[in-house]
Amino acid sequence: MANKIEKFYADLLSIKDPWIVAGVDQNMDMKEVTIRVTYDRPDGTYKCPVCGRSATLHDIKEQTIRYLDTCEMKTYLMVKCPRVMCLMCNIQLVTFQLLNAKDVAKQRLDSYLNEKLADAWDMSAWEFYTYLLEQAKKHPLVTTGYASMAYKADKKEALNNYNAAHPDL
Repeated sequence: MANKIEKFYADLLSIKDPWIVAGVDQNMDMKEVTIRVTYDRPDGTYKCPVCGRSATLHDIKEQTIRYLDTCEMKTYLMVKCPRVMCLMCNIQLVTFQLLNAKDVAKQRLDSYLNEKLADAWDMSAWEFYTYLLEQAKKHPLVTTGYASMAYKADKKEALNNYNAAHPDL
């Protein structure tokens, strides 16, 4: 990735190797951004997505995906997906998979908490975090999208118990 905006969008969308952000085109008048994503295999080796055997590049299929708005701009992903020729499976498309917003948020939260735990927190903070996750699984969301009253009460009780056990924090 050559510049900061490409790295920004790669991080924002959690685009990982072997996929790369090859470029970003912004149209400020139309409030649109197009992110060009390619499958990057510098050594030229490909694997069949079906059987995993070695395959050769057949051609490239380009597709455009409408993504969630980013930075108050309509966001489009222009993805160049390779089609590979496998001796066993014939021609197969290597598909581009994006993480959904929930998985990206969970991944970032886990990364953040692991970093904090490694730096300064003690294990009881991790236990508190996992307790809250367990409670969240037990109590479904109501139709308004807010946590149920029982979940809020359990969370408050857990926080009080944690504070009582760790008065020095």
